[in-house]
Amino acid sequence: MTVSRMDVSCVDVFCGAGGLTHGFVQEGIRVNAGIDLDPACRYPYSANSDATFVQRDISGMEASEVAKLFTQGTIWVLAGCAPCQPFSTYSQRYDTKADHKWGLLYEFARIAAVVMPDIVTMENVPAIRRHEVFDDFVKTLLELGYEVWHDVVDCAAYGVPQSRKRMVLLASLHGPIELIEPLRDEKGYKTVRQVIGRLRPIGAGESDPRDKLHVASKLSEKNLARIRASKPGGTWRDWPRHLVAKCHRLDTGRTYPSVYGRMEWDKPAPTITTQCYGFGNGRFGHPEQDRAISLREAAILQGFPRSYKFVPPGEEVCFKTVGRLIGNAVPVDLGRAIAKSIIRHIDQCGVKPKTSIARGRHSTRDRREAIRVGGGDVKRDVTGKKTRNDTPPLPSSAAVSRRMSATGQRDTPPEKEIRKRLFARGLRYRVDYPVLTKPRRRGDIVFPGIKVAVFVDGCFWHGCPVHGTWPKANADFWREKIETNRARDADTDRRLRENGWLVIRVWEHEPPADVVERIVRAVEERRKRFTKRRGMRTDGE
Repeated sequence: MTVSRMDVSCVDVFCGAGGLTHGFVQEGIRVNAGIDLDPACRYPYSANSDATFVQRDISGMEASEVAKLFTQGTIWVLAGCAPCQPFSTYSQRYDTKADHKWGLLYEFARIAAVVMPDIVTMENVPAIRRHEVFDDFVKTLLELGYEVWHDVVDCAAYGVPQSRKRMVLLASLHGPIELIEPLRDEKGYKTVRQVIGRLRPIGAGESDPRDKLHVASKLSEKNLARIRASKPGGTWRDWPRHLVAKCHRLDTGRTYPSVYGRMEWDKPAPTITTQCYGFGNGRFGHPEQDRAISLREAAILQGFPRSYKFVPPGEEVCFKTVGRLIGNAVPVDLGRAIAKSIIRHIDQCGVKPKTSIARGRHSTRDRREAIRVGGGDVKRDVTGKKTRNDTPPLPSSAAVSRRMSATGQRDTPPEKEIRKRLFARGLRYRVDYPVLTKPRRRGDIVFPGIKVAVFVDGCFWHGCPVHGTWPKANADFWREKIETNRARDADTDRRLRENGWLVIRVWEHEPPADVVERIVRAVEERRKRFTKRRGMRTDGE
């Protein structure tokens, strides 16, 4: 029997339908509240847990509001699993960085930095580790004095009946922390048969009269013929040619073998996504019944119990809404593994609850011998641990944070206008493209084939000599920040030129028409040079 830990309280940010919360509760961690902007999360979260559901956008919340959700005199755990779509492999094919979700991790860092919980945890797709926002998040935690661990884990090794890789982060103010060791080896992974093999058979478009969530989407006559021709673990390549979609007959379609497939009984399921109820959206066909998996089956494959409620009584089931709630959820068994890791850490390190006075940003100042905002001196706190005194001054409110976030790192209006004009001139390019790997640097508009990198620099952040201003508040810090950016720009330019790149830097205040003309001329000249070089190599062969 699980023992409830009354000395711990948790707030689950981006709580969704409650997968992480459910896993925490199963391991005895009390979750006081879940925060999510999506109104569809309210019913499943509230109906399946005792936690309070707070329907808010955290970018509009003061950190003090989040702090009030914890129980005083307990060990505080702040969990935050920001929406993963902007970081997913699928989304990288599209220009999604303008989505406001990219900034949510910065908002989570803002909350954590002010609340100063004992333990912080987050879960996301593995690709997030390739993005600067994640590096900044980890750096913020380190600067605040947290011990940080993160890694990509195989969820199947922790009891999730899926082939699902996720990035898990754990951070603590009380010493080293990490995820517990895997609970299963490959031979012991849970299988599709073990978790959904005994559910009542249904057909495409049918539902179980005793469980309205055990419902399968309809199939057209052609898709019904396709699934009947599909083998468990197979692909559309197993079909007769007349059933193969036209797009798959092209060369581009050969790289998508996992769509229109059936699951295999005796293996873990593929990664459950928000579109898992559609046969054509992945290998989401039932192993033997001629239909896609039902919403209930998808939920069970995410670790939710059969009794978990997603739809209020009397309401119709909306596949798109419930599919989104299920696919976006943290698998319950992964949540349990994270909870076990936190409990082990608390017990091993002898973590004790702090008093309310020791909470918040002021406690950070008290723990350090000295802090000089904007400085870089290495000092030691009272525990003897080394720490850098370069913690940035935090936004004083959510409103200030929104103003600071408005100055985006990319997809600014000047940059989008330049890209639009270049496209109209017939130029094709890559956006936010990696031009250096060590150190990692990305160009705003890049022509990789001819090695031309364009950077659209903001006047404030990069110290424009015409429009740049020096803030009066926290002036030393911001001056050092801007000078650091300028030094990094110079270093990037030097490294690129040494590797044969042409670097074009423009200020955001420059007229787009002039900028585009300069880029077009440079690209045309560069192409001529590269074409000539290739011709010389061909002649010499």
